[in-house]
Amino acid sequence: MTITLTAHRRRPAGVTLLSTLATVGAMVSLAAGLAIAAAGDVEAGLGAAGVYVAGAEVTAAYLLLMGTFQLILAWGWWSLRPWAWALGVLAQAVGVIGTVLAGAARCIEVGHAVFAIVIHGAILAYLLSPSVRRAFTRQDMTDATLSQRQPQLQ
Repeated sequence: MTITLTAHRRRPAGVTLLSTLATVGAMVSLAAGLAIAAAGDVEAGLGAAGVYVAGAEVTAAYLLLMGTFQLILAWGWWSLRPWAWALGVLAQAVGVIGTVLAGAARCIEVGHAVFAIVIHGAILAYLLSPSVRRAFTRQDMTDATLSQRQPQLQ
């Protein structure tokens, strides 16, 4: 007699929300990147200054790269991949540090910096919560749990 035990992981509602928002953000970033790349090509054809066109190309490349990153992260969160948890934690930590540095250098307004730090910090705290961390682990059922669920054969 063969008994197959499967552990179904449930995606927390907050992870579903983060994944959905990351997908929307990715679509916006990708669309903006493509639009800026196309506009840069048109402006280059019209004889725009090289520095301006180069700036548009860098911006388009950045948006396309970030959109791709967001899409990969959204998929990882949606499917509860362990690497997506680590990547999300890293991205939020970098977001907090980057915002603090940008605020200190006066590259962004203080209000915007505070808002960004609160958002990054809240997402980071959520991802670090034990229940969310557990949802991303592959072993939801420990050996003790499995042994308790196995029927006693006599």
